[in-house]
Amino acid sequence: IGDSYNGIPPRPDIVRMLLEAGADPNAGLRGGRPVLMVAVWGDYLEVVRVLVNSADVNARVLARRQDSSGSYNIESTVWIESVRGGTYDIVRSLLEAGADIDARDGYHGWTALMYAAEGGHFPIVDMLVKAGADVRIQDSNSESAVSIAREKGFGEIADYLETVQDIQGGGELETWVDALDGNGHTPLTKAARAADGT
Repeated sequence: IGDSYNGIPPRPDIVRMLLEAGADPNAGLRGGRPVLMVAVWGDYLEVVRVLVNSADVNARVLARRQDSSGSYNIESTVWIESVRGGTYDIVRSLLEAGADIDARDGYHGWTALMYAAEGGHFPIVDMLVKAGADVRIQDSNSESAVSIAREKGFGEIADYLETVQDIQGGGELETWVDALDGNGHTPLTKAARAADGT
């Protein structure tokens, strides 16, 4: 499919030809990683677009994480890892191919929305919300996408998600849609400002 480490460009044409010849799109490579996972991690958008029509976008995978105590593996999904990667068009491709929007990882039960909030990927957060991601979901530590965004310093994302959370919790749209915050901003202007980084 390509090898960014060795300067080999991705070849979606060859991937397509192999699939047409009967190659298994869910076959694992070294370490058991599905080909789609390798394409996602390599940021190979055109290869992802070829594979999503036949590969399992919700396949379970082992993913490496790193924190202050060292590195470790967790059970995740191709879908969640695509969101962690932060490439909007790859995430959209997997979502359109039937990704389980509220799937959870096997470590703390984080969803794709939580990872998008942690990474500060506002356009992906917005896409997930519009596609129906449940903002109210909490992980095994009772953290939500709102609290994760706030903890990571992404206040605009947290504010946006709090507004959505109010709606998903049964709040009335009319009561907050034009409400002004302390700086004279509505939820719409805050979301627009967050999207362009101002």
